[in-house]
Amino acid sequence: NGFLIFLFIFLFIIILVEILFRSFYKLIKKNSYNFIEKIPSSKIYIESHPYLSYVCKKNFRQEGYNKIVNYPLKKVLINNLTSNNLGFFNGPDGSRNVQIPKPQNLIRINCLGASTTGNYISQNKTNYSYPLILENILRKKYKSKIEVNNFGQGGYNSADLLIRYLLQIVDTKPDHLIIYHADRKSTRLNSSHS
Repeated sequence: NGFLIFLFIFLFIIILVEILFRSFYKLIKKNSYNFIEKIPSSKIYIESHPYLSYVCKKNFRQEGYNKIVNYPLKKVLINNLTSNNLGFFNGPDGSRNVQIPKPQNLIRINCLGASTTGNYISQNKTNYSYPLILENILRKKYKSKIEVNNFGQGGYNSADLLIRYLLQIVDTKPDHLIIYHADRKSTRLNSSHS
């Protein structure tokens, strides 16, 4: 009997706090409080990881992600992409898989970094990233079979990069690694000294 009274009082307090919150919100903001619809986890392209803050889901298509991003130099469009077999956005549409074990006679260059490496910029329905541009330049210049992979992940710090490299990227047997890890502060600092 005492438990039912406690439960009734508890529910009454919750309802009272909700009514007071909405009343004060409307009084202060001059507008009703609107609930933000929760995005289902099936539509979110990242997932938890036991040793990292997060990773991208493997072979996952981002839907409704076309958006304008305000970079320091200009506003750019980022298109929908599909992640690859390792959970990175790699190749022209992001979905180019990395073959393990590495094929013979392939020179594999892996680019690691945060958003400055991982992000794509879209213009005239074409995606650009520095790993894509580097791959095109190297393929034109050399006759060898060359693959430049984008292992960048926005939001990662250097510890995240090291952990991801040791847990996953090292297995791709890269011939060369390029690490480009910058943020707005270092970008501004570098441009002010040029």
